[in-house]
Amino acid sequence: MKIVNIMLAHGKIAAAKGFKIINKDPGKLIHGNSFPEETLYLASTKNAVSDADKKKLNDAFMAIKADGTYDKIYATY
Repeated sequence: MKIVNIMLAHGKIAAAKGFKIINKDPGKLIHGNSFPEETLYLASTKNAVSDADKKKLNDAFMAIKADGTYDKIYATY
């Protein structure tokens, strides 16, 4: 049984900082290419995110779509 740590981050600096936060060696990071798809999936270990936190994430996403922030971010990138 092998354990794999995956860090989704915007850029190598953010990934390195994230790896330090979880007490892993940033020197062992393997950087992949960005996803070409328009959909980004957030993943976690099963049951690691509570239903309340899932609701907060969904509510926040729906709020930025409703107020136009999502479209501004999307247009920028």
